[in-house]
Amino acid sequence: MPMTARWCETYVFSASLREIDLEGRIIEPTLSLLNSLLRTRAAALGSLETRYQDAGRVCRIAIAWSDMHAELLDHPLITERYFFPRQAPLADPVWVETGGERLACWYAPAAAGQKTLVHFHGNGEVVADYLPDYARSIAELGVGVFLAEYRGYGGSTGIPQLGKMLGDVEPLYRSLGLEAQQLVVYGRSVGALFAVELVSRYPQIAGLILESGVADVLQRLQVRMSAQELGVSESELAATVAARLDHQAKLRDYQGRLLVLHARDDDLVTPDHAQLHLDWAGTVNKELVWFERGGHNGLLAANFPAYLAALQGFLQML
Repeated sequence: MPMTARWCETYVFSASLREIDLEGRIIEPTLSLLNSLLRTRAAALGSLETRYQDAGRVCRIAIAWSDMHAELLDHPLITERYFFPRQAPLADPVWVETGGERLACWYAPAAAGQKTLVHFHGNGEVVADYLPDYARSIAELGVGVFLAEYRGYGGSTGIPQLGKMLGDVEPLYRSLGLEAQQLVVYGRSVGALFAVELVSRYPQIAGLILESGVADVLQRLQVRMSAQELGVSESELAATVAARLDHQAKLRDYQGRLLVLHARDDDLVTPDHAQLHLDWAGTVNKELVWFERGGHNGLLAANFPAYLAALQGFLQML
């Protein structure tokens, strides 16, 4: 698969002039502070280069990569077989611009001193499914509510493309204008991919909730397509998933509070996914709550009072 180099990440930080040599390269000790970031992004994004620009006491780092992994995740077959979008425009959406597309989200801001819950829904769902009853119930727990929409879903433009959707978490986060510590991120089913991506980018996020969440992404992709159908080898597909969707690596350094919710009779995203998320999380503040019934798509309907109680207890600990 051909690879296209793209400059698409910029980080800004303060640096004294003596930490930048005459050719604009960052030298010690500043470079040592960037090692973790650059190592993580290089592992995730393949062939990585960096450019450093000195602007007085502020240094701007642009990161580029030959993005083979994102191109594979955006393959039309993944769009066709893995995602199940439907149209359901909102009366008054909050629009988030991303890569030439517009995401039709919904937002009820938090009161002073409250956290905001950022919700990524499941496959085949749309933001409108969570309005008004669910959003109202969550707000009554004492948080603001932001319901994120995906490309091609609800009233959003575009089509679902997994690689681009992972990148969309950044403009969604920035649109709120809130500090990471003020957020609780929630991912249901496939929404776990985007919730985990967001906390991996902002590990200061206060809380993470994963409901019926996908942990082993490669397994779920292979249910619907083969590597050969995507035009790659099994090892190339596995490498792409490991590079961009390794939940074990993404959760390892997360130190916020984690709540995992799962039904024991879920036969779509089986209970072992919940156990993996719990085991992989580096935080000691983590809990797995099992529900005896509800399957994959009926957990809330079958257990709503107990579900709300679990969320309320979790939020009170933040």
